[in-house]
Amino acid sequence: MVLDIDVLNLHAREPRGYQGDVAEMLEFIGSRVRDQWRIVVVTDGPGPAQRLAELFHDAEIPCSRVDSLDKEPQPGIIEVTCAAVGRGFVLDGLKLGLLTEADLLGRASASSTKDMRRMPSKRRNAVDPLQLHAGDFVVHEQHGIGKFVELIQRKVAGTSASDSGLREYLVLEYAPSKRGAPGDRLFVPTDQLDQVTRYVGGDAPALSKMGGADWASTKSKARKAVKEIAGELIRLYSARMASRGHAFAPDTPWQRELEEAFPYVETPDQLTTINEVKADMEREIPMDRLVSGDVGYGKTEIAVRAAFKAVQDGKQVAVLVPTTLLAQQHYETFTERFSGFPLRVRPLSRFQTSKEAKETAEGVKNGSVDVVIGTHRLLSKDFEFKDLGLVIVDEEQRFGVEHKEALKKMRTNVDVLAHERHADSAYLGDVPDRHPGNLHPGHPAGGTPPRAHVCWPVHGQADLGCYPPRAHA
Repeated sequence: MVLDIDVLNLHAREPRGYQGDVAEMLEFIGSRVRDQWRIVVVTDGPGPAQRLAELFHDAEIPCSRVDSLDKEPQPGIIEVTCAAVGRGFVLDGLKLGLLTEADLLGRASASSTKDMRRMPSKRRNAVDPLQLHAGDFVVHEQHGIGKFVELIQRKVAGTSASDSGLREYLVLEYAPSKRGAPGDRLFVPTDQLDQVTRYVGGDAPALSKMGGADWASTKSKARKAVKEIAGELIRLYSARMASRGHAFAPDTPWQRELEEAFPYVETPDQLTTINEVKADMEREIPMDRLVSGDVGYGKTEIAVRAAFKAVQDGKQVAVLVPTTLLAQQHYETFTERFSGFPLRVRPLSRFQTSKEAKETAEGVKNGSVDVVIGTHRLLSKDFEFKDLGLVIVDEEQRFGVEHKEALKKMRTNVDVLAHERHADSAYLGDVPDRHPGNLHPGHPAGGTPPRAHVCWPVHGQADLGCYPPRAHA
C-alpha cells in the first residue's frame, strides 16, 4: 500500500469497537465511506472476507475484493482482502482506516491459535546418545529396561597398525544377577543403536536382568494383553455395526465458511483425516475414530470441525478432557473458532462456581448449550444431555477404568472421536476402529487397515505385529 505523506508524525488510534452490533457497525462504516474515507478491511481467510463483502453489499456500502494492497486505496470504497493482522488502526487526519475482522465483528484474531503451518520434524525411534544423561532409562530390544551410564571409547583387539582401533560404546546398567552384587553392565556399540530406544513408560521402572526370562515374560504378557484388548474392540465393533446412529447431513455453507476461516494451510494428512471423519459422521453406523499425532499436528482443528458439523444437525457435542487446564484451553479455542456463529459453548470444571456449573448442566439438559467442554463430570449418571450426537475425547489413555466403561456404553449409539498424543509419533492418522496412529514397519504406509484389524506396536519393545494375523499388501 503506497501513500504520499509529507509529515513525519502520524497520530494513529485504535478503531472503535461495536461489541458485535453489526447494524451499528454498518451504519458507522457507511457514514465514513460516504465522507470519502479510504478504508481497508482485512480478514484471516477468504470465507470471512466474502461474508463481510456480502454484508457491505447488502447495506449498499461500496466495496470490492482485492488480492493485494500494492496500490493506494481509493476514497469512498471499502477494499476487502486477506492478511495476517492482529489489530487495525485509524488515521483521522488522513481519513484512512485499516480494520480487521475483530474490529468489525468482535471476533478474536486467530493469531492466538497455535501456528500449525510448521510441522514438527520427523522423529526417529533410535536413541541419540548425545541427548542421554546419566540415569536415563532406555530399552534394549533383547535385554529390556536398563539405565544409561556413560558413552565411552574402547580399543578393539586385533586391529591393524593403521587403524586406531577405538570404538564408541553405550554403557547400560541392568539389575544384578546375584543379590548384593553391583548391577550388570552391557556395552552397546554405537553402530547398533537401532536396538536401543528411550523408555517412555512410568517414572521409575524396575531394571531388567540380563540373560534372564524377565524381559521375555514382559513381552509375552504385553502380547496377551494386546490380544485381549483387540478381542474386546472386535466385540465392540460388532455391537456398533448392529446398531444405528444418526447420519449427519452434508456440509452446510456455514461449515465451509468456518473451515475457510482457518488461518493456516492444512497439511495433506490433516485434510484427509477431516474428510474421512466427516464422511463417517454422515453414515448411520456410529463413528469410533482415533486421531493420533504429536503436538502441533492439528488434532484440535479436526475436533472443531467435527463438532461444528454435529451442531449444524441440531445435535449436542461433549468434549471430554482429563484436566481442568485442558478444559479451559479447549474452551478458549472452540469459543474463538465459533465466534460469529450462533453456537453456545460452555465449560464445566473446577474453575466454575457451583452456580455456573448448575447453569451449564441445566443448559445441556434443556438443549440451550450446544457444546460442553469438561472433565469426567460429563460421564456422571446425573449429567443429562437433551440430544447428544458426538463425544470428543482428548487423551483418552489418561482416564480410569470407570470412565472408560462409561465411554464404552456411549460408543454403541453415539459418534466418538478420540485424540491421543504419542511422543514418538510422526504420523497423523485417522484410523478407523480404534487403530493406533503409529503403524509398525510391516503395515503399508499411509493406508488404513481392513475393518476389525488392529496393529499394536509398543514403544521400546519389539514389534508385536497385528491381531488378528493378516497378510499386508
